[in-house]
Amino acid sequence: SEAYNLIGDCYQVMGDQDAARIARQNIRKIVDDVSKAPLLDFEMILRLASHFQEDHDGAARLGLYQKSFNEIVTLLILYRLQYALPAQAARIEKLELSEPVLLALAGYYAHLKGDTLAGRAYIRMADEAAPKEFIRLRRGHYHWLAARYLRLIGVYEEALKHLERAESAVGDAEMPDGWRLAILEQRGLALLGLDYQGAGRKALDEGLALASSKNLLDQILRFECYLDLIDRGVSMADPAFSGRPDAVNTAEREYQQRKFAAETPEIYRSIVAEDYAGESRRPVAEAIMEVPLTRPHYRSIVNVDPAPYMSTGNYARAAEILEAILAEQGESVQNLLLLGEAHFHTARWEKSQQAFERVLELDPGNLRASEYLKTVRFRLENK
Repeated sequence: SEAYNLIGDCYQVMGDQDAARIARQNIRKIVDDVSKAPLLDFEMILRLASHFQEDHDGAARLGLYQKSFNEIVTLLILYRLQYALPAQAARIEKLELSEPVLLALAGYYAHLKGDTLAGRAYIRMADEAAPKEFIRLRRGHYHWLAARYLRLIGVYEEALKHLERAESAVGDAEMPDGWRLAILEQRGLALLGLDYQGAGRKALDEGLALASSKNLLDQILRFECYLDLIDRGVSMADPAFSGRPDAVNTAEREYQQRKFAAETPEIYRSIVAEDYAGESRRPVAEAIMEVPLTRPHYRSIVNVDPAPYMSTGNYARAAEILEAILAEQGESVQNLLLLGEAHFHTARWEKSQQAFERVLELDPGNLRASEYLKTVRFRLENK
């Protein structure tokens, strides 16, 4: 019923009165049938909701935009259910959902999956809901999401205005590094879209310098990738600059492969070559783990060892490798984040909590760690 209500709102905003009326007729049909339906398993709904908070971004990076959209709309429905189910309102509030943030995400994913009219409608509703959001960090998050959407559709000047509002909402003195990096990324790309090459590159250079000073490996890779594209003269029409998460993910992988080929010692290359040729009799990660790291001026390839295990669901083995890496090489946000996720997927809630809390000590603005930590704390409270 709530889903059809949202659809009706979208059509109403787009001016399609007939479609809005049909959507609301469907609401009445659902209400008529509700007495025949089983009772809702609210525990299951909350578990799914906490999973969706973490999953939608990863699904988008794989190009699964319909999945991301469905997850966000489900969270939006849950947000609105707290008014219909006052007995569950306190539990829903623990998820820390924000209506303008969810509406902006719904608009972004709707556009990515090809439904541009619905995308505009959701963004318009997000604009209307934003003044009611009194928590500054959430209001800033909404403005950043709006800027990302506007850059995606080529409205660069409006995107820059929203980035200024995001900075104003959060406050420069209190802005976490993760937020500052996200704003620098979008500002740099919006300026490049306006053909302000010098200013755009300066923003991306600032982002790379900040990420490097904090040893934030994921963000270093992102900014290095953008700057590499600029240095190679890649057109702004290239998908990597489009704002589509799957295209950015592909560009980062290709950049990593080129950099790996240029920087990696021959002993590592031969192991990887054997694996690609199907000649290796054991996982490449295990072979690399046994290579003596006697040449410290090379960036250790051991950093990528957990990837095969994480991608195949062998989270227990991934956690073992990550703990060994952290013991050998010291803490990094990327490895602590992966360790928290590995423990999360094996239901080791206390260890997962420790890892994510340490990530946030090192990088207070890390949104992924924040979202995971909410779920971990919810699970610990409801054991």
